[in-house]
Amino acid sequence: MNQYRLHERTATELMQLLNNADVTFLDVANSFVERTRLLDPLVHAWASINEEYIFTQANKMNELFKQKIQLPLLGMPIGIKDIFNTEFYPTQKGSLAWKNYRSGNDARCVSYLRQAGAIIFGKTDTAELAVHANGNTLNPYNPLHVTGSSSGGSAAAVSTAMVPLALGSQTGGSIIRPGSWCGVYAMKPSFGLIPRTGVLKTTDTLDSIGFFSRCVEDLKVMLDVLRIHGINFPIQEEKIKSYSGVKKKWRVGFCNHHLMKQTKTYVQDSLEKLKKVLSNLDGVEVVVLDLPESTTRCHELHRRIYHPCLAYYLKTECDMGPDKISDILKEIFEDAKTIPPEDYKVALHEQALLAADIEQFFSKNEVDVILMNSSDGSAPYISEPSFHNDLNPLWTMAWLPVINVPQFTCPDGLPFGLQVIGPRFSDYKLLTFLEYLKVNKMIPQQSEIASISMTQPQGLAV
Repeated sequence: MNQYRLHERTATELMQLLNNADVTFLDVANSFVERTRLLDPLVHAWASINEEYIFTQANKMNELFKQKIQLPLLGMPIGIKDIFNTEFYPTQKGSLAWKNYRSGNDARCVSYLRQAGAIIFGKTDTAELAVHANGNTLNPYNPLHVTGSSSGGSAAAVSTAMVPLALGSQTGGSIIRPGSWCGVYAMKPSFGLIPRTGVLKTTDTLDSIGFFSRCVEDLKVMLDVLRIHGINFPIQEEKIKSYSGVKKKWRVGFCNHHLMKQTKTYVQDSLEKLKKVLSNLDGVEVVVLDLPESTTRCHELHRRIYHPCLAYYLKTECDMGPDKISDILKEIFEDAKTIPPEDYKVALHEQALLAADIEQFFSKNEVDVILMNSSDGSAPYISEPSFHNDLNPLWTMAWLPVINVPQFTCPDGLPFGLQVIGPRFSDYKLLTFLEYLKVNKMIPQQSEIASISMTQPQGLAV
């Protein structure tokens, strides 16, 4: 077993080893448990974890394997962001108000994972009620820097190879941004493609579910398992099929936008170099475009939807008293009072118009994918007040599929990502495009493994 260093393997590689009977399900579980024992006292990626429960699940998967039952995630350890209901683990939502709360059931997507044979490894740390206050997790590349919003625990757990896969959620940029700053692959599928039943609700039209991995192949497996399927979802199925097929030439857009001046110079330089290299590929046509004028108001529109929803859906937590909530959440609740209730309906209409503008932008310009930075730079220091100067809220409001690729490194050695964006329900098309880039050695086959060091400025693999 030791020759395989199992924690370093992707889920796809592990499943091949298991299918070949080269290792056992207990071997796999034990490797990630030992890894977590070693690193989590430094990273703090887990809100709750139970080794006995992990091994009980591994034994059950072994019995299923003996019965020759084929499941797409059989024996794969998966971290669950601590806003998803789980039958065994508590669901504490990063909040003092929910300390030790047990839902007694699984969120639907957790149930899908369990049905696919996954091992529910533990609950990953999250920001308070999945909003903006920093959670406990430290950045695996430098503990003085943030992980990037509420799915930071999941991103860090995958980045440090404590699990090969993890669930996250995004209402603004909480999947893509942590993926960027923790140096892993991350995917937010099209809005409405993954059911949200049993997951903390903060908004109706923004909350999205996604996942983290260390390779493209694993993203596809997760999408296959988690998305809705079948004749009961004809619109989604028809749209997904409309984007299938092999492309002879990819039309790739690089876009000018209103936040470009706030983007770090090294980010712009990295994108420019990538654009030049892509232009030399026979299978790619690069175009430079201006985003629609409506996108310049995306952050203010996001606020007009997000803050009133938080005040409404988190009223229980607000009423529990000031000692139960952070100053950041208090400020949001106060800001929500300045937004007239009748404006919410107006904002939802504007969101639909914005989504239509973006959809038309793809169609009119015949663009297959847009390539853009996932964040305005590498992870800022924990002490820095704001880190939302990117277009993640735009793509979330437009309900589009987006993927972070661990592509770049800043001058200080910290990672930041390349974001791949496509029309709504073109999720598999994005994955096909990444496979094309991988074949041409344009993106990493796998993300690097980080292990946090309290004495070194950058993460060092062990």
